[in-house]
Amino acid sequence: MKKKPSVPGYAGKRRTPLQSMATFCRQCFGGPAGECAARDCIFWPYRTGTISEGASRNLVQVIRQYCQGCLAMENPAGCAAGGEYLGNPACPCWPYRLGRNPYSGDGQREKLRQQAQRQLELTG
Repeated sequence: MKKKPSVPGYAGKRRTPLQSMATFCRQCFGGPAGECAARDCIFWPYRTGTISEGASRNLVQVIRQYCQGCLAMENPAGCAAGGEYLGNPACPCWPYRLGRNPYSGDGQREKLRQQAQRQLELTG
């Protein structure tokens, strides 16, 4: 089975947005993220690798919002955390910092938009 390459400039393992958030939480907490008590963190509802009830399902936008707060003085596009930084491994959320999934092409995004539109028409 052929592995798809990671994002250029990213030294970490390829993960989904939800896996990236859960990995970030484990690195931040230093142990099982389910025990984290930082309920004011934007990643808290996703810390266990599942989406808590009532949490946003637009995961790349949640990551983007976190990255904008992390880099309050600079643009997330210029973030250097895609590789080792300050002795830490690459940030698992780095590929999603711009609010889009770099592993999905334009065709896939359009397909998802059309699917969402059909679902809205069915419920509307």
